[in-house]
Order: sequence, then structure tokens, then C-alpha cells
Amino acid sequence: MSLNDEIKLAINGHEKDGGKLPPPSDHIVDTQDWCELEALRESLREHMAEIRRLCAGLAEPEQEPVAWMLICASGEEDDITYEEPSDRLLPGWSYRALYTHPPQRKPLTDEERQLQSVKKSC
Repeated sequence: MSLNDEIKLAINGHEKDGGKLPPPSDHIVDTQDWCELEALRESLREHMAEIRRLCAGLAEPEQEPVAWMLICASGEEDDITYEEPSDRLLPGWSYRALYTHPPQRKPLTDEERQLQSVKKSC
């Protein structure tokens, strides 16, 4: 199990029980022990909030194109520009965004995988 999975399990388990300890009972001998545990639980809640904040910061930001390739009306690649050309295109021309790293693909759904396997078998 990855560290990410362990963190998610810890967060989900902590939130599922409402983030509170049950009231003291026979299995907790001393009310002071229970109060100390509740203080620890509150500290954990604060740490979990910080972990969530840090995890959100780890999400990869969406890439922006660094240039655009102009494609002429016949479909041939013509030129590269460093400013988005959408408002300056000649009739029939198009463009394609260029990135320093290709954008990450989203995982295929089961339905898309089945469709691909059918296409490959034809």
C-alpha cells in the first residue's frame, strides 16, 4: 500500500467516526486518561487538516502550452508561434498546442477498454 493510500485511509477512518472518541467507559479506567486521549485526538485532527492542505498542493497543476503549431488548410504543419493564434488564423487554417511535456491522459473506463479491444480484433 502506498503512502498516499495510507494517508487516505487514515483521513477516511478519522472522518467516519466524526473525529471524536467515545465517552469514557469501563475499558478506560481513568477520566484523566480519557481527557488526554481526547486532547491527542484534537491534535491529530489539526495534523490531518494540515496533511489534507499539503496533499492538495501536491496535485499537478494543469499545463499550459508553450507554443502553437499552425496547420494550413491542406493539413500540413506550417509554422510555430509563441502567442495563441486563434484570433489571427486564415480561413481553413487550424492550430495545435505544444507542451514541454505531453498532457497526462486520464485512465480509460472499462467501457473504453472493451471498445479498444474490439477495434484491435477487427
